Amino acid sequence: MNENDEKFMEENVFPIIGLAGESKSLAYEALRLAKGNKFEEAYKKMEEADKIILQAHEYQTNLITREADGEKFNITMLFVHAQDHLMTAMSEKNPLELGELCVVPVPMEHGCIKTTGWIFSKKLNGKKHSIAYLTDCNFISENSLNRVKNACSDGILDHLVIDALRADKHSSHNNFDQALFYADKIGAVHTWFTHLSHDFLHGEIQDYIDKKLPEFTNLQKIVENGGTVSPAFDGLELDCKTRRFF
Repeated sequence: MNENDEKFMEENVFPIIGLAGESKSLAYEALRLAKGNKFEEAYKKMEEADKIILQAHEYQTNLITREADGEKFNITMLFVHAQDHLMTAMSEKNPLELGELCVVPVPMEHGCIKTTGWIFSKKLNGKKHSIAYLTDCNFISENSLNRVKNACSDGILDHLVIDALRADKHSSHNNFDQALFYADKIGAVHTWFTHLSHDFLHGEIQDYIDKKLPEFTNLQKIVENGGTVSPAFDGLELDCKTRRFF
């Protein structure tokens, strides 16, 4: 290896390997925190992983641009290893996979606090089925809504569990109308209101939903085709394609 090759490795290849490894480690740390219900900390780790993998990708983009401009590089095994390390880190970061279960984080806002929702997906009989769990929030950005839709675009979103505290507005939780607005955009087969206050009985919440439903045309069509929009309740367990009552 000549002096130019050594300089190339030092300035381009080693940074890709180091940054990709750091991003991958942060993604696994986020998963560990999420398993312990430390969702805010997990979200911060994923943000760090995003920033670091972007730095590694910038090194790669720079090399591609230089080669397109006519510059020639000696492709070594170490350079190939760097590319493999980068691609692996990008695939490991998002989504996360736990056996047959695929998990995608969804950034949200809970008043002045950043929170994370989750999409859980698995294949049943060759078809992907998903559950979206979006609670402790009062704002979901268009980017996050698109993340939900994209994660479920090649399958079925069977259930959406969404924060819906009460009818009146709240500083850090969705009210019923906000929950209906987001549910209308997301379009799950079954939508469940959770984090409910004691202001309404379950039957009264269902009456509110039924009265408001015509204002949300996508949800209205889903219900007409056999879907549901309802308040969740103690003893309800959800699985892809099913709901069980105990």
